Amino acid sequence: MYFTSPMPTYFHILRVASRGQVYLEHTLSQRLAYTLRGVASSAVKEKHPISKNNFIIEHAFHEKENYNYGSGRKYLFEKRKLADHSWTLGPNNLRSHTSGGEHTGRGRHGWSLASALALSIFSTRPEGEEEKKESELIIMIKRGILALKSGELKKAEQLLHVGLKMAQETNNQQAVTYIFDLLANLAYQREEYPKAERLFKDVLQRLLSGGMAEDDNAVVEISLKLASVYASEGDYEKAVQGFQFCIATQEEKINKKGEAALDEDTLLLWAMSMDWYARFLLNLHKFELAKQHFLKAYEMSARVNGVGHSQTAVLLNDIGSVCSLQKNYTEAIEYLEKAITAAREAQSSEIGSFYVNLGTVYLQQGLHGEARRCCREGLTLSKKMNNKDGAEEAEICLAEIEKVIKEEERK
Repeated sequence: MYFTSPMPTYFHILRVASRGQVYLEHTLSQRLAYTLRGVASSAVKEKHPISKNNFIIEHAFHEKENYNYGSGRKYLFEKRKLADHSWTLGPNNLRSHTSGGEHTGRGRHGWSLASALALSIFSTRPEGEEEKKESELIIMIKRGILALKSGELKKAEQLLHVGLKMAQETNNQQAVTYIFDLLANLAYQREEYPKAERLFKDVLQRLLSGGMAEDDNAVVEISLKLASVYASEGDYEKAVQGFQFCIATQEEKINKKGEAALDEDTLLLWAMSMDWYARFLLNLHKFELAKQHFLKAYEMSARVNGVGHSQTAVLLNDIGSVCSLQKNYTEAIEYLEKAITAAREAQSSEIGSFYVNLGTVYLQQGLHGEARRCCREGLTLSKKMNNKDGAEEAEICLAEIEKVIKEEERK
């Protein structure tokens, strides 16, 4: 995604999809309506008391749409672009649940809805006829997830709805909740925001009704997605409340126990909340406030993931991009060079895009030679990494450089 400035600029804030959840394994671009910027500006300035009464409970318990297959209702989705940004958090991929692999470090122990539910679903060992039905359900869910991974969204939707029917027929409530979560994210990917909102609320209701605490990481995760849905729908006041709820909830855990006593996922979920809120603020042109939140997310990622991690590299790139938008080019170059170093260490496929961003900064400074060098390097690395988007960005950058040079020669 490109953020334009007064002169032709090709900055994008990267959405690196490295999370195990397949519905978030794509590049995403959040598009917020600038026409409503004034509404959001007032919402950002105000203090919103975040409590269970004005966010979690209010948005979880609502008038539900009937998803029981007894009604024979069909669900059709249009094919749309994805719209989100994700992190690597915990053992959320299907492979980790089926391979029995262990995680090292401070304890990545299944914080999220997906990991907790999938673990219980895929590790179940019923007997006889129940075992057969349970195995069929698991196979159907896996097929739906594989379809999501391959980008076959319509097929994925059909498979997941078949799985949902099977789960309802066998009264497997954990599987029902898990599939609702997958369907909510599928709707979110396709920018079917009203449908995604309803489904995320259904998931929240089921979690809370089942006795899950309001500050549980799974609840925070769904609340973060719901806040992003509100932002996409243009309901900025609810979006701000949601983002602040997620940040405040995780901060309370950190302040109470200290980072050393917490698992990595709790810490990274706080960082991800800061990151998502920063992107929301960035789209409202709240550059300095966005930068502050990006910096906090980066610092946590560096402590938990390490400096040479792909997510840390992305955040360094994003901070550099914000600095450029603020016309602080010296600082922008500093952060982008750090991003390139981190990306090289992490062997990130996004390194070519980071070079393009650096080239754009040089172009803004009128340093055409440096700009061309960086964009060429970005093109070479993107092709090497089979990053088609990065290669396209580099070609656009090089074309823009030549255009600027010709215009200056005419003067």
